[in-house]
Amino acid sequence: MENYMLDDIKEYLSLNLNDYGNININFEINKFILLCAVAMCAFSFFISYKRSILADTVKQLLRHNATDEESAKTLGELGLAGSRGIRNAIFTSAQLRRMITVVGECRPTYEEYVAAQKEKKKLDEQDPLAVRIYIPEEAMDRARYVYNTYSSSVSHTLLACVMFISLAVCLILVMPELLTMIDNSLAA
Repeated sequence: MENYMLDDIKEYLSLNLNDYGNININFEINKFILLCAVAMCAFSFFISYKRSILADTVKQLLRHNATDEESAKTLGELGLAGSRGIRNAIFTSAQLRRMITVVGECRPTYEEYVAAQKEKKKLDEQDPLAVRIYIPEEAMDRARYVYNTYSSSVSHTLLACVMFISLAVCLILVMPELLTMIDNSLAA
């Protein structure tokens, strides 16, 4: 019984466009569809992770009322020092950097950045655990939007993955009939 099921699965996944005389392309379409669904699932988890980093940082800054240089907080004070993703995002996430400001940071000009890249040297980087960050007044609307709308819910991500896999399975099941119809229309 189990072998029949595995044989059926192998048959559906090994559907090659080369099997259809009028299409005649050496391409296993069903494996590609399944691969796309898995890639979309992985991408969903990646986006969920990035959004949770952004939302966690903004939520903690708003909860601690860090809105100017005097009220700026370190990651330790915010309770976020243990998150490697947040420590990295402070200096690398463009979306987060549009909302937060690092106290005392002088950002390099474009020319300084290009010169450092040509010399293959790093610009002076600060310790993410030591810097104090806050949300400036001009970014407060964007931060409130993130606070109110970004949820780091795993259930939404899992639901999206179930939808991607379900869609892929439906396409895989329908693909032989669809390809037969296309092959017949090309023959005419």
